[in-house]
This record gives sequence, C-alpha cells and structure tokens, in this order.
Amino acid sequence: MSQTFIRSEIRSGELRAVALGRGKKRVFRIRFREAQRYVRQLGFI
Repeated sequence: MSQTFIRSEIRSGELRAVALGRGKKRVFRIRFREAQRYVRQLGFI
C-alpha cells in the first residue's frame, strides 16, 4: 500500500491514526491493534 492510499484511508476515517507534528507532511502513527483491525477488515488475515 502506498503512502497516498494510507493517508486517504486515514482522512476518510477507515483507518484511525494519531497525527504528529505540523507542516506540509504530517507524520501519522497507527496503533498496533488498529492496524490488526484494519487488515482483518480488508481480508488479509
């Protein structure tokens, strides 16, 4: 998955993340449990 796709998923609310910093390229952190939930939802595991 590309950074663009992940960022769009975060913006749409499909994937929950915490934004760190400010500026042009914000850095996002995704909790492990949230990542697990997301990949299950997509059918990867």
